[in-house]
Amino acid sequence: MNSILTGKEEGLVGYWNFDDGTTKDLSPYGNDGSLRGDAETGKELLTLNGHNGNVLEACWSPDQKS
Repeated sequence: MNSILTGKEEGLVGYWNFDDGTTKDLSPYGNDGSLRGDAETGKELLTLNGHNGNVLEACWSPDQKS
């Protein structure tokens, strides 16, 4: 994908762009999050492989809106 999303795309289940430093969900579901810890930036991709504490956990269902 090579375009900026609006949050209104068909089939979108969550959209967090982090542009303003928040985890506000811009999709219709409003599953806002919270940021913890220090922010880090870099020029390489972040690999989340589930080892050594590198875990991204996201649970979602259409019935779960919080």
